Amino acid sequence: MLSALAAVWLLPAQASYKVEVEAPKPLREILENHLDLSRYKDRTDLSPDQFDYMVETVGEQVRQFASTEGYFDPVTTTHVEGEGDKRVVHLKVDPGARTLIRNVDIKVDGPAATRSPEQIAEVQKKWGLPAGEPFRQESWDKAKEDALVTLQSHSYYARGWPSPRRGSSPMN
Repeated sequence: MLSALAAVWLLPAQASYKVEVEAPKPLREILENHLDLSRYKDRTDLSPDQFDYMVETVGEQVRQFASTEGYFDPVTTTHVEGEGDKRVVHLKVDPGARTLIRNVDIKVDGPAATRSPEQIAEVQKKWGLPAGEPFRQESWDKAKEDALVTLQSHSYYARGWPSPRRGSSPMN
């Protein structure tokens, strides 16, 4: 037991640190809230290797988060200043050009294409991510969901879920 306690005392731990993010406001807010470097900045139990890994891989995380806002080619630079609890990670992100929607062409295949052309016209008219707008993952997801709701709303309105048989699961 004593040797286990001694081993714990020998593990190097790092004090908390600061993270300063320089990026356009919407992207900066996302990075400040979601990057591992930002989320773990108040932890005092990080090893030097864990800290170094987060600094080394922050560019890939920035790329993933930036893509949700339509920035697919960000350039990230990092610089660590100071030591211990005086460390500051300076993160600068040049997001590059933002992807804009150039054209919207919604096509529906299968039975829905012939059964309810008015629903398809409604989906096309109400599409939530029009040409000229910046691509945002949240907007894309909402536009797809709204389109599916519109396509399913009339055709399956009265259908509902089948009642489960006695002794069976509704998922069977």
